[in-house]
Amino acid sequence: MECPPGLHEERCDRPCECLHNVGCDRWAGCVCEAGWTGPTCDISCPSGKFGTNCEQPCECEDGAECSPFNGTCFCPSDLTGEYCEVERLSLVHTSRKTTMFLAFLVFIPPVVILLACIWKRRKSAQKKHEELQLVDFSLESNLAEALVPWERDPKHLSLGELVTLGTFGHVVEGTLQLPGEQAVRVAVKTVDIKVNQGHVHEDFDREMNTLVHLFDESLHTQGDEKRMHPNIIQLLGVVTLSDPKRIVLEFAPHGDLQTYLASCRLRDDMDAVDWATLLRIAVDVAKALQELERVRIVHRDVAARNVVITNGIVAKLADFGLARDVYTNTVYERTNHHGRDELLPLKWMALESLRYGVYTCQSDVWSFGVMLWEIASLGEEPRYPGPFRPDCCQMVNMLRRGVRMEKPEECSADLYRLMCQCWRDVRDHRPTAAQLEERLVDQVEKIEDGAVDCMTV
Repeated sequence: MECPPGLHEERCDRPCECLHNVGCDRWAGCVCEAGWTGPTCDISCPSGKFGTNCEQPCECEDGAECSPFNGTCFCPSDLTGEYCEVERLSLVHTSRKTTMFLAFLVFIPPVVILLACIWKRRKSAQKKHEELQLVDFSLESNLAEALVPWERDPKHLSLGELVTLGTFGHVVEGTLQLPGEQAVRVAVKTVDIKVNQGHVHEDFDREMNTLVHLFDESLHTQGDEKRMHPNIIQLLGVVTLSDPKRIVLEFAPHGDLQTYLASCRLRDDMDAVDWATLLRIAVDVAKALQELERVRIVHRDVAARNVVITNGIVAKLADFGLARDVYTNTVYERTNHHGRDELLPLKWMALESLRYGVYTCQSDVWSFGVMLWEIASLGEEPRYPGPFRPDCCQMVNMLRRGVRMEKPEECSADLYRLMCQCWRDVRDHRPTAAQLEERLVDQVEKIEDGAVDCMTV
């Protein structure tokens, strides 16, 4: 059993009285934010250290200081470079460099042309091999035009109780009452207008544009009305012409899958867990991934927290902008990923996404495998052998060595085997979303026929 919030140790009788913490580990106690250490997270990182629990060594040279939070070097006036490793050139040196540059300038154009040709051919081959099929919504220039039919007047929205509160924004329950139509229960997602992080607003815009594109490309109808795929959250409107910006979505009365799984785990009788229903939820998500593959979209954050449960226990994939834009908690680790400071769900990310920043439909399959682990463990946070909060480099090193999460105690061998297939190093060797659906449906049928128990080892 997990300890109640804020308590730790074997008997769950010691409080985590921490200042700059991001969580309370059952055994380790306070899990400190980057830049802080100590039993209560009240000590700033010592000189030469930075990061979570001050475990990473500063790489700045010549005595330059680094940020205790992310390791950024603060160079003195006579040094430059990422690690303050380069002396600033004097005026004389600069003049000499300029003279040499002019002398060799005549040889540069042919070299540049040759390199450009090589780069163009390699880029073309790369696109044909992998990323050509994907749609990038972060660079769309016609976002405002696409959102016109979805624009809603804020006076038609009535906001109610808070559903989720995060660092960058919140989600509240509400009612949408359009003129001449019935009132609809909705969930309203909002980014705090005081937030000035560029990536937050980029992710928020990406989610709006992705949902509009999914609706435009949808082949599904309900009566005479066009609808979103039945396993993808339904967009009901946006507010972009006034602050704060909002996304209006259908309301999920049963909450998110992570909360749903936790409620199952807290039951007194584990034999009463309906494993067939839980695997049918996974089938719904596999169907959603097939729809994303058809319209050439990558989700990038498939996880139990980003799946909502609607009436009839129908699962729908949500949060297409990375949930970090509203929900920032301990599963999103701050890291400098390929030159960009980001909050990333490291434990859910595929090896190629961690190493190279490559996201494809098959990297979504890897994340789907982690979501299956969450279902089999009834909502526990994924745990790899080693550090409780591994950073990006530690994750890459573990995965390259073939380290994977162990089988949850209540998980069948067949289901764990399917997870491991999702976590194969070579993405083309992973099952497709259609194959995942087929395999999971087969397991559901076996459970319902009594041929197998999901709790069988």
